[in-house]
Amino acid sequence: MTASPEPAHPALANLADALLTRLDERTEAVVALLRREIPEYDVLPMEDVRGATVALMRDVITHVAVLRVDAATLEPLADLARRRAEQGFPFGALTRSIQLAARYLLNEADAMAAEYQLDAATMLRVHDFAWQFVTDAAGVIAEIQREMAVDAGERESGRRADFLRATLHGTVAPARLATEARLFGLDPSARYHPLRAHPADAKEEERMSSAIRRTTATQHHKPVLAVLEGDLVGLVPQAPTLPDGSLAAIGSAVHLHNVAAAFRSASVALDAAAAFGRTGVVTLDQLGPLPLALMADELAVAVEQLHFQYLDSDNEANREIEQTVWTLLECDQNVDATAEKLHVHRNTVRYRLGRFREITGLDIRASTHDLVLAWWSLARRAARS
Repeated sequence: MTASPEPAHPALANLADALLTRLDERTEAVVALLRREIPEYDVLPMEDVRGATVALMRDVITHVAVLRVDAATLEPLADLARRRAEQGFPFGALTRSIQLAARYLLNEADAMAAEYQLDAATMLRVHDFAWQFVTDAAGVIAEIQREMAVDAGERESGRRADFLRATLHGTVAPARLATEARLFGLDPSARYHPLRAHPADAKEEERMSSAIRRTTATQHHKPVLAVLEGDLVGLVPQAPTLPDGSLAAIGSAVHLHNVAAAFRSASVALDAAAAFGRTGVVTLDQLGPLPLALMADELAVAVEQLHFQYLDSDNEANREIEQTVWTLLECDQNVDATAEKLHVHRNTVRYRLGRFREITGLDIRASTHDLVLAWWSLARRAARS
């Protein structure tokens, strides 16, 4: 609320009545002024401009007469701002309109002040209040502008997310793909990497998005990103550079109509890399057999139950046996290297391997068992991560 700290001069009400008496005539003068000073008014219907100007001038005169305005009384101005925005009328031009109307009315009031015995001090208060009213009105317009910018951004974000969802999952028609790609700044003839990431929270999503946009843009091509069901996804012209500790997967660079298969590969790579604690930018071909560890069909479950269920008991000795086998596989079955890495004697390693053979029925030296053991090692690590 804007209000003068002192009561309004009693004669201000008479001045306001006099200004309102010839309001139509004054409105025509202000409309002519607006159309002369603000070219954007040329595209608006005359009756629309006249009606809005009458309402605005009546509000200014009424408020100045009492040197007081409540926030609720500015709501019609907010409605006018929304309507003008729908008409494509600039917010800045609307603010300028209020300034011109207020200046015109103040000039009229100054010319009539002596007739109504309004001294210079009172008229100074009128001027101060009138310009404070203009400032408040500009604040209302700015807030509407902000609201509409947010709404427009959300609508744009929604359309972008819908486009990426359809493109990355291969459900968009070719004709629509080419048309909508251009709307989002994509070149249908270029190749893009599909990208997927699992940001931990909104803060990490913002950091990753900023880094990806900054490091994947080229002179001719820009990335397109969106958040879908909590995942950061997009199409990028080149591999990004991520903040330390972040993880994202990309697929091969392909044309837009081939993106779906590449996105599936990126999704598999992301899940596998996350399961094994990888960071940075990964691709499926960099991960070797790691994605196999995430397979959990009935056969895989049956194999684990058959050979490894007794290792699941909460037993320190079993955990040592399991760790020894993992380390042996990492050391290319070199017992001495395994013992050195575990800081134990080589005979301890041999003993634990013997116990593993007794518990699981698998001989780590048998070539036919190598594949099962490699799968088991990867799967157990993925599950425990």
